[in-house]
Amino acid sequence: MSSISFDHKIKIPNNAHTIIEFEIPYAIPVPDDIYKIKTKKGTVEINTKRIQRKLVSGMDVSRNAILSIGFDKYGRSGYSQIQMKFPYKMKFSKRKRSPNMVGKAIPRLEDKEKVLRCLNDFIEAIKNVTNEFWVEPIRYQDMISFQVFYWYQDKRYPSSVHMLDTGVGGVKISTGEPHVLTKTQRNELKELLQRKKTIDNYMIFIMNAKDAFVQENYRLGILEAVIALEIVFFEFIKKEGEKRNIKESRMKSLITDVGIHDGIDTVYKLFIGDRPQIDEKVVRSCKSAISIRNKIMHSGLRDVRGKETEERIIDIEIMIDHLKSLK
Repeated sequence: MSSISFDHKIKIPNNAHTIIEFEIPYAIPVPDDIYKIKTKKGTVEINTKRIQRKLVSGMDVSRNAILSIGFDKYGRSGYSQIQMKFPYKMKFSKRKRSPNMVGKAIPRLEDKEKVLRCLNDFIEAIKNVTNEFWVEPIRYQDMISFQVFYWYQDKRYPSSVHMLDTGVGGVKISTGEPHVLTKTQRNELKELLQRKKTIDNYMIFIMNAKDAFVQENYRLGILEAVIALEIVFFEFIKKEGEKRNIKESRMKSLITDVGIHDGIDTVYKLFIGDRPQIDEKVVRSCKSAISIRNKIMHSGLRDVRGKETEERIIDIEIMIDHLKSLK
């Protein structure tokens, strides 16, 4: 990632406003206009402008024509240019986290994440009003390059330009095949395609959880991860019951009475015996994820944070691997 900062002949005070300009992959389904959204630190202005793509599926679109594809979540027909004006000064210099799930990556800009949260609140409101349910949240890597300006005394001053700030490991340039499979992966893929092997159900949900995290849909990430944990934990309980000749109906009653939240702790310890136990931190993290899942489902919790979500998904996968390894 590269960035350019500008020096000014005058000192820009802290009460200056901040303007951020960037593009997103698809066109937000609202008329071009300036929209105002209220936040804890004041009102943010969001200026949207739809840009028509000149070539759509091989068809040349003239300058005066507007071609719009329904449910165009990938921006095949157009995309939006966004300008956001915040009523305070943002420096875009402090970095606070680097997602472990995406490999080596430069820590993410804290102010950029604030911009994205505000824009995604705007998108949530649009979905609610227009019923355009297909519109997805904007991810960190969707705002790949952007420019920052300060607005002070009715004048605009350039602050910085940020390029290729993906937050997921940067950009790769090569002359060969960008995707390579190992021999083991090729053999495994062949077995799956020839139906000699099946995909474990829990793996589908774990992969979905990781994808949701990268998409910055943290609520969905928690839901999918806990489903994967439930599948494997109930398989573990069933297997342990069979070892002890406990009727399946009794085991189901135990699971129903105790529940996954307490069961992942008390029932797990009841059956683990003298076998190696998982780190208590992992258990606490799994219980926390289950609590968040319950709040999402029963109370409509919306404010789910990325860093904590990533940690919980990783710990759930550790717990799943542990349960699958027990003999």
